[in-house]
Amino acid sequence: MPIARARGLPVLSRLLRALALAIAVATVLTVTARTRADVDLWGHLRFGLDLVQTGGLETLDRYSFTSDRPWVNHEWLSEIAIALAWKTAGTPGLIFLKLACIFGALALMASAVGEQGVTGRPRILLLGLTFVGILPRVAQVRPQIFSVVLFATLVRLIVRSDRGSSRPLLWTIPALTMWANLHGGWLVGLGTVGLACAGKAWDGRRTRPAIRAVGPLLIAALAAAATLINPYGIGLWAFMIETVRFGREGIGEWGPIWLEPSSMIVWPMFAALVLAALWASVCRPTGQRLRDDHGLEDHSRRQNAVRLAIPVLLGAAALRVNRLDTFFALSAIGFLAGPLASLLSRRRVPSRALPPSWTLGAAAAALVLVLSVPVSRAAFTCIGIHPTWPESRVVEMMRERHLLGRVVTFFDWGEYAIWNMPAGLKVSMDGRRETVYSERTVHNHLQLYLGTDSGLSYLHDLKADYVWLPSKLPVVDVLVRRGWHASFDGPRSVLLSNLSPAEGALTASDSRTPATATGSTKRCFPGP
Repeated sequence: MPIARARGLPVLSRLLRALALAIAVATVLTVTARTRADVDLWGHLRFGLDLVQTGGLETLDRYSFTSDRPWVNHEWLSEIAIALAWKTAGTPGLIFLKLACIFGALALMASAVGEQGVTGRPRILLLGLTFVGILPRVAQVRPQIFSVVLFATLVRLIVRSDRGSSRPLLWTIPALTMWANLHGGWLVGLGTVGLACAGKAWDGRRTRPAIRAVGPLLIAALAAAATLINPYGIGLWAFMIETVRFGREGIGEWGPIWLEPSSMIVWPMFAALVLAALWASVCRPTGQRLRDDHGLEDHSRRQNAVRLAIPVLLGAAALRVNRLDTFFALSAIGFLAGPLASLLSRRRVPSRALPPSWTLGAAAAALVLVLSVPVSRAAFTCIGIHPTWPESRVVEMMRERHLLGRVVTFFDWGEYAIWNMPAGLKVSMDGRRETVYSERTVHNHLQLYLGTDSGLSYLHDLKADYVWLPSKLPVVDVLVRRGWHASFDGPRSVLLSNLSPAEGALTASDSRTPATATGSTKRCFPGP
């Protein structure tokens, strides 16, 4: 081969790799940027803006007329972050906040995987699997995105501590302090740290037990104590013990995996990976030692059993509560990267890769991103409102008439109503559930939606002025027969009034649904 052609091949190869990487990055950015409004996003933003404005937490709820318990806002720090992102850049600010958490988690996992000697194609494949595992829980802007990045932080610290020193585990203390004020997922994080520290103590009992065993256990105790640094102190623990339990299948994410389509894809895939990794690291004959990318002996067989048990336990828990599937995926990749990499790559020592060209990579990325702007622009500027959401016209009518009083709301629509309805209306139910409502109040609303005798009796006791519910709920026809009249009747929602027009109800002309109320055009957060 001529020398000129031989010299040209590395440049061409680098260019092709840079273009492939740029296309992959642009694709991932566009996919992850596409966001649909979560049912609680309106509330998180509203409450976060209130916190920024007042500078303090409220224990008395001013948005609902049925709240019957002190407000434990355990996600207050997340709501401040959401509010600041909104005040800074509006909708793009919220989307970039989500992207920062996603790519922060991926970067931490890349570091954790690399810490175990996994490089090259196996590392890329493991990161791709990580992306698939976290995507269902980070598709929306919600406090759970902070749990994802913080759990990835814990995985990175635990893997780092495998070098022998327990010092990296000290960073779990400030991580859990922050986590306890961001999202309730800190319970999973604390359990993971506790198990990892127990395994570290057990592994270090052979040498200098006074230091090697007591140190990790002390770190676990300090990490648990750190979660008490929150506005509610020990009250946060009491609240979490009361609310984090089985029996909440009415909320899709708290049900078993077979009730959630995305979990039915993620959980079996990672369960198979965990079983394969455990076989590779535990069940292979001793003579079949693996070697890492540097030709060094792979010590994945020597990982303590407690740490190997973390993904197994999280997998079992996710089988019952599907919202834990992301933690299951992160723990599987992070703690079993070595054996997984050995299964994903046939070659023990991969050939030397060409060094990356940052100039070519930057140029290729810029070109791809510029070309993809027309396609991906909407993904970065619009948080879509689901087509099944109530019609925008009904909210506009409420504002035009400056309605006052009490409105019975559907569970999913409560925080949308808090943001969009006039200030003179208070809701009966919203997505905060146990943070402001007792279990009895939640149960009574479910009975009301079904139109049972106890639910109708509860509605009578509420002395509500309006009922704003999905048109297909059983209670709607019952209320119409009992004399409630439709102030608005749309294909998706109906606003029933118990007031006469003279007392402030909407007129018959107001109740007619115009063509624009059917939601044929795309709607973006915050609406109406």
